[in-house]
Amino acid sequence: LPSLPVTTKDGFHILFLHEVKGGGTPTLETHWSELEGLALARKKGRRFNAWLKESSASIYVENFLIKK
Repeated sequence: LPSLPVTTKDGFHILFLHEVKGGGTPTLETHWSELEGLALARKKGRRFNAWLKESSASIYVENFLIKK
């Protein structure tokens, strides 16, 4: 069901509720795919940050988006 318009600092928004799920304590059996996705994203982030740190030590990068 759509809501009445909600006002924020960014303007007006209409919210839409797609689904209601029951609460409870998550278990490995019921939330394995979500936990697996979170773990993989964390691992990818750590590897990327390590690669970026290693690469930036040998490559000059100038950021033109940040004004000095």
